Amino acid sequence: MSDASDKHYLDLLESMTANPGDGVFRRGRGQVFVMDADLARAVLRNDGDRYVDHSDFFYSRTTAVTDRDAQVALGRAGRAFLQDFVDRSRSRLPSLVDRCLRERVPWPDAANLLLLRYFADAFAGEPNLRVLVADIVRRGVRVRGPERHDPVSRAWFRRRVGRALRAALVRASDDELLGVLARAAPGEPPAALAEVYLSFLFATVGATGFLLAWSVYLLGEHPDQRDRPPSWVVRESLRLWPVAWAFGRKPRHPHRLGAERVTVTDEVVACPYLVHRDPRQWPDADEFRPDRWSGQVTGGFIPFGHGPHACTGAGLATGLVEELVGLLHEGRDLVVTSRGVLPRVGASLAPPEFTVTAVRTATPVGRR
Repeated sequence: MSDASDKHYLDLLESMTANPGDGVFRRGRGQVFVMDADLARAVLRNDGDRYVDHSDFFYSRTTAVTDRDAQVALGRAGRAFLQDFVDRSRSRLPSLVDRCLRERVPWPDAANLLLLRYFADAFAGEPNLRVLVADIVRRGVRVRGPERHDPVSRAWFRRRVGRALRAALVRASDDELLGVLARAAPGEPPAALAEVYLSFLFATVGATGFLLAWSVYLLGEHPDQRDRPPSWVVRESLRLWPVAWAFGRKPRHPHRLGAERVTVTDEVVACPYLVHRDPRQWPDADEFRPDRWSGQVTGGFIPFGHGPHACTGAGLATGLVEELVGLLHEGRDLVVTSRGVLPRVGASLAPPEFTVTAVRTATPVGRR
């Protein structure tokens, strides 16, 4: 999206939080946004079977894994494989963090690149596939990647990726994600397995990278919060700027949601951005306050969705980012210089471009 459209969306969302009403808002004729936490959770749980069963993770524009048992098997197998990979290879993280800071690549691209390097062996065993994965990240994950290519070029590249992944599935071993997915759901067509593989790639390198970038950015903007534990910082970053900012659902039949009458032609959007900034539940909702996580939190918090289709890798993602935030600040203060003020509003909510300068210090984050 352009900066103008980013501002339009953020202004729209801000107007909703400024006048919460009953927490349900109609936008034009086609969209109904949900800010009320209980109603948002009910939508995502699909209470009363009001909505078409849907998981963004297993669907694409061209193919989908629709069998629920296969979705569960693929999700569990992929998560377990990546968690085992992290457990076996976390000793590599400090050197990758040092390299990230030395190279001075602008963020959030730097975060995506760090995670791409870390997970390279998990996503690609053979050299040709590794080159392809790096190209996918460059063109499809990095914040401005899609904007650099016209629709024809994007369509051509997507077909190329599909062909390459389907071919790689035949040769994939249990030491890489493609092989793990193939063994977890052998009855699924290769095209569907390739799309699930891409979903794991976008979630691991893209969304998790944006969460890391938000955490670094917000700490840099609020240096007085540097002594807060990384777990508080990451959760507060997820609250204030949830990477997955909107979950759309299609109604099966007309029904009432709050004061709004929803029809089958509408899209109901359970919106974590709105839920997390609901002034009725979150004191100082627009402020970055990691210390709110020092005790029990009562406000609605749905950064990874809710219900049967909530992200199964939430614990893996937050744990890894917490570790990286600690390593990035180990013996350093990070000075953040932003090149813009607006986040990038797309499928994911990414921070504005910024640079990071490391200044040596004696005290790591969370230990002052």
